[in-house]
Parts: sequence; C-alpha cells; structure tokens
Amino acid sequence: MKPARLSNIELLRIIAMFGVLICHSDFGALQVPSQSELNASPIYCVSRILIESFALVSVNVFVLISGWFGISFRGRSLGNLLFQTFFFFFGIYAVLVLLGEQEFNANGIYRCLMLSENAWFIKAYLGMYILAPAINEMIKHLTAKQIKAIIITFFVFQTIYGWISDGAGYINKGYSAFSFIGLYMLARYVRVYRPRIFTKTAKFDIFIYTICSLLTAAVIILLVWRDSFLWYRFMDYTSPLTIVASVFLLLAVSKWSFQSKFVNSIAVSCFAVYLMHFMIFPTYMRPTIQWIAGHYNGISMFAFISLLLLSFFVVAISVDRVRLLIWKRLISPLFHD
Repeated sequence: MKPARLSNIELLRIIAMFGVLICHSDFGALQVPSQSELNASPIYCVSRILIESFALVSVNVFVLISGWFGISFRGRSLGNLLFQTFFFFFGIYAVLVLLGEQEFNANGIYRCLMLSENAWFIKAYLGMYILAPAINEMIKHLTAKQIKAIIITFFVFQTIYGWISDGAGYINKGYSAFSFIGLYMLARYVRVYRPRIFTKTAKFDIFIYTICSLLTAAVIILLVWRDSFLWYRFMDYTSPLTIVASVFLLLAVSKWSFQSKFVNSIAVSCFAVYLMHFMIFPTYMRPTIQWIAGHYNGISMFAFISLLLLSFFVVAISVDRVRLLIWKRLISPLFHD
C-alpha cells in the first residue's frame, strides 16, 4: 500500500509550479527592468524584482522535493511521467494544427518528441530520474561524513565552474541534469541524516529563505542601477543564494503538518501546468501578459496577470483529469511492477 501523500510538501509542489509561472510572466515576459526604467519607476521595478527573487527558488524546490521523498525507478512511474508529457505535447500540438495556428510538419513532431533543443526541464529531470536509484544506494551505504564531503565538493565545483564562470558548459547555469543530481543528492542527505543546521524551527528556516531572497533582490537592484550585466548571475539556478533559499523553504514547509485530499489531488496534476505552459507560453501567454502590462498599471496590472495565471493553472489541472482517467483505465494496467 502506497503511503499517504504529505499535504504540506504537496502544497509546496503546487506553490513551486505557480512560482514558475510567475518567473516566466515577470522577467520572462516583461524582461528585467533597465537602468532607465528603475530610475523612472523605482517602486514598480523594485516590486517586480522582489517578486522574481522570492519565486526564483521554484525550479530548485521542485527538484529538491523529488530528492526529499526519493525516486524509485519503476516502469509504471516512468511510464506515467512520459505519458503525461506526450499527452500534453502531442495533444496541444494537434489542437493548434486543427485550429490552423500551427503547421503540421517534421519540426512540430520533433518538438513534441523533445528531439530539438526544447523542454530542457523534462530532459534534465529524466536524466536525474535515471540516476536516482544509484544516488539512493550511495546515500544508504556511505557514511554521513563521506556524503557531506561529496556534496560540499560538488557545490564548490558547480559554484566555480557553473556560476562564477561558465567554465563547464554542461552545467548550463543549473538548467541541466548535472545540477538536478546535486540538488537531489542534497535533499536525500538532509532528509536521511538531518544535520544540526537543518533541524532548527520553521521560523528560522523561513528567516533564512527570506534573507537569501532579499539579498538576491538587493544585488539585482544594485547591479541594474549600476547598469552592470552581472545581474543575470543572480538569476541562475546555480546561485548559492537561490540554492540555500530553496533548501530552507523546503525545510520550513516540511515542519508543518496537515492532510488535505484536495491539495493532494491538485498536486498530482501540477506538472501538467508546466507542460501546457511550455506549449503555449511563447505564442499566446507572453503577448497577453505584455498587452496587460501595456494597458494597466500598478495593482491593476498585477491583479490581471495573477488572474490570468490562476485561470491557466485551473485549466491545466482540469485537462490533466482527462489524462489521469486514460492512464488509470487503459495504460497503467499494462505495467506489472
């Protein structure tokens, strides 16, 4: 019998996915404020940078959650992930072709199969997924001291060659299976061995998350104000501030305890939000967000964009209910593990 899902972590999974939408809608759609924009509208620009900085942990948190629970490499789980991915990619592509919004061609099929340079997150996650059982065994059989040394060495290496410099292109600013493996290993270590620094109160954890996020925002504001291109380093998923903030946000939520069937049912489908978002964001959502920002200001703009994102979230979850029904009735029974 499968253990009950922990609703506190499942809620964090939902929040993390919404945070991805926020990041893509803020800096992704509206771009990073320029020096002139910051000088002309400081409150508006600082607000956007703060929102981005607090939501920046979302991708790392989503990966850390996988490490927190641990991945068991099973055919049914892998099949479910791939079926969900291709259900949305091919399904949305077919709808767009039927509506005349896109052409049916080899490039479209390649993109749905993730054979082009697209869907980086899914391919990075699959790379981590494949190696997760080996990481689990390593955590199980090595001593806490040995694992600690490996993790410290890993993140020192990544910080030097994947954040301070671009000396290792395969790290790709954290957009890679390499970085995901590091996050997964870190989360397993924290969950299994509970080092003292990670056993403080939830308030302490939230404090660290808040401080790191505020520092990220402050540095970006300063660098934009100085018209320095280095602001982008603090948007990387390999930024030490972002990694620390991600870990402590997960720790804080892990220390709250509640159960909710509603939250658990939504969390099952929240990856569908990313998949649907990936297919329609560049062509439809980004222009809509830019139109809203061009016609509304201040609170009205934030309210309309928030409503758009919430509506999109609900639609994606609803569509995934169809996918779940097909999976449970037709495909899942084919697996025997």
